[in-house]
Amino acid sequence: MTLRLTSGTLPPDIDGFWFVIAAVGTPSDVAIKEKRTTPFLNGEGVIYKLALRDGTVTAHAKVVENLSFRADQLAASEAGFETIRFQQMGISRGSMLDLGTRDMSNTAIVPWASNVGELPELLACYDSGRPHRIDPETLATLGPISPTKKWVGQLAHLRPFPQFMSGAHPAYDAVTGDLFAVNYARDLVDMMGPIAALFERLGLRSDTGALRINGDKSTLPVDEILARGVPGLVDDTTSPGSRGVAPPKWTWVDSAELDDQRGPPLVDESLYEAERFLRQSGASFDLMTGKVLGADIRVGWFSRCLRIAFRLLFKGLRFLKELWQQPPERFVSLHAYRSGTHQTYRLTHKGKPIRILGSIHQIAVTKRYVVVADTSFKFELDFIISSEEGKHKESRRWLRDQLSGRQPDTSPVYLVPREALVDGKTSVEVIAAELKNGVVHFFAKYDDSSGVDLLCAHSNGMDPAEFLDDVDYDAIDGGPIADELHGLFCGPTDVSPIALNRILVSGESAQAVVVSQAVSQPVSSGGTELLWGVGLGCAVGNPGPADSGSIDRTFWTTSGLVPHIVSKRARDLYFLAPPHEDRLVSEAEWVEAMKTGTPASVFRADVRDDVLAITDAWQAPPGWTTCTPQFIPSSNPESAGYLGCVVFTQTQPFRRILIFAADNLAAGPTAEFDADALEWPYTLHSAWLDEIRTDWSSTEKVIDVDRNYGGLVGDLLDRLQRRHREPKSS
Repeated sequence: MTLRLTSGTLPPDIDGFWFVIAAVGTPSDVAIKEKRTTPFLNGEGVIYKLALRDGTVTAHAKVVENLSFRADQLAASEAGFETIRFQQMGISRGSMLDLGTRDMSNTAIVPWASNVGELPELLACYDSGRPHRIDPETLATLGPISPTKKWVGQLAHLRPFPQFMSGAHPAYDAVTGDLFAVNYARDLVDMMGPIAALFERLGLRSDTGALRINGDKSTLPVDEILARGVPGLVDDTTSPGSRGVAPPKWTWVDSAELDDQRGPPLVDESLYEAERFLRQSGASFDLMTGKVLGADIRVGWFSRCLRIAFRLLFKGLRFLKELWQQPPERFVSLHAYRSGTHQTYRLTHKGKPIRILGSIHQIAVTKRYVVVADTSFKFELDFIISSEEGKHKESRRWLRDQLSGRQPDTSPVYLVPREALVDGKTSVEVIAAELKNGVVHFFAKYDDSSGVDLLCAHSNGMDPAEFLDDVDYDAIDGGPIADELHGLFCGPTDVSPIALNRILVSGESAQAVVVSQAVSQPVSSGGTELLWGVGLGCAVGNPGPADSGSIDRTFWTTSGLVPHIVSKRARDLYFLAPPHEDRLVSEAEWVEAMKTGTPASVFRADVRDDVLAITDAWQAPPGWTTCTPQFIPSSNPESAGYLGCVVFTQTQPFRRILIFAADNLAAGPTAEFDADALEWPYTLHSAWLDEIRTDWSSTEKVIDVDRNYGGLVGDLLDRLQRRHREPKSS
């Protein structure tokens, strides 16, 4: 389709292809049917190819059809597979005990040519899955970058689709043709840490018993207990957003004492036995309605929390049993793809496996190092808490409050010497450093002769993995978050500084040195602060062969400061806890700024002679949201090029594509296109190609199921497809 030009003209020196990726829906639309809160990052990866040439923009879109997508579609459409279908699990989608987890392939696109000088293909990437190869001409999915046996799962180890913790931003060196990706796992202690801390806070012991609150001898439904006042839940009866009430006194009642009270003791192994019996007898158990063979289960004092207990424990006990029998081993593996070869190296520091506390959302490459960052993009247990909106709200709110944690105040960074990545080695010792403030996205300068220079957007007072749902309250007025905002990211509670960090390497040690002052307040355009919610960015020359890894010019979008999209939970995390020492805005200043809000923006940050400065900016009209910046080169060597940006508005057209002159953002867009026909949601990262490869052989366009996934997946798909082909009996 051709997009409608609404103002200006597309410069004639633009000629190429802009690939944008977004997360869109699910095969069975479970979240919509059940009114289930799902973060906007959880959805099928859809790639949009925008051809910009001859003054027009034409668009083509296609879902990334990896094999977990095919299995999801088939299982969702066939009767008899209800008990093994994928289900929404907060930020993820899984069938933990049967199929495994979904690889959504929905976050970033990376161009990659395994041989220098060839036209690249594309990689669709995701934080919980392998990169998948994409044909840039047809957008067909060519399969995963390497076989399953080369990767190690964090969860669902024995399932057809294990959860492969990876990074959404592999690093490509356009000079050498090397591509680097990571595969890692957090150990059981780190994964279960929030649960253990919660039990410790509640004073629970492992023997069978029940909770009691404030000495009340009656056994109460969990929702009613929680509604009586848990810190961070409902602090008083007049204002759900108020703060600072002392916690109730929790005690643990032994099972012997419970014998004389009404109601059964808490179940443990009996749930596993009941689930095993149901499976052996062929009975169906509806995890969402709590019905077995059509009979509604009601067991005394369990009442309202029984459905949650069955969903978590019936399947959860089997899952935990496997987890304890095969606990994930903490590791970080670096995958190196060079000249048609694929090698993996375990990364160690002082002889021990690297410990990742957040996630490895992004890595980067310089001439001598691969840069692996422990990024401030959380992946915690509270992410998978999911239920129908309005159901079990008090329980879910309390549980999320207990399991949620704020982003760390620093970001560990590990430098992997590329000279150590040689044949025959299986592990490599890294050089460790630490940056102030949390980091999610950053750019590395390829020339590291003076040190490793990282241009970072430091995410003070926010984490892009903090989402709003139906149990959240507004951080300012204390009212419930509006329904239409459920699933969106939570807004910032501090300004995000931009900083140039130089890591100097001396022998086997490293020291992080900030060589230019962090760009922070006051940075304004028209008298309003620019750096609220710095998010997505792009750099000139990344990963272009001519100046691979240039950080001289980078472009960033911001969310601005929007009232009513910050939760009370986030306010408590970042203001009630001991404040971050490098915080830029006080709580009082933040509350004052939230009264009016700040528009979203696009800005340019330049580095000249080791000095960083914001040199150009455009602020959007109120109510606009800026997404997905993309540097667009010019065919005119005297031009500074252009910047494309996707924006969302509150007036028609609701979706727009803006084209700016890269050296004059403040002048506003030179061209604007109506993108409503694309119906894309919040878009994420993107890539630009001047030319696309059209000579793919037929063998490259076929996914080799057995080689890439193993016989288990092939058997599964064959069974599902055979059932799909067979006529249903009358």
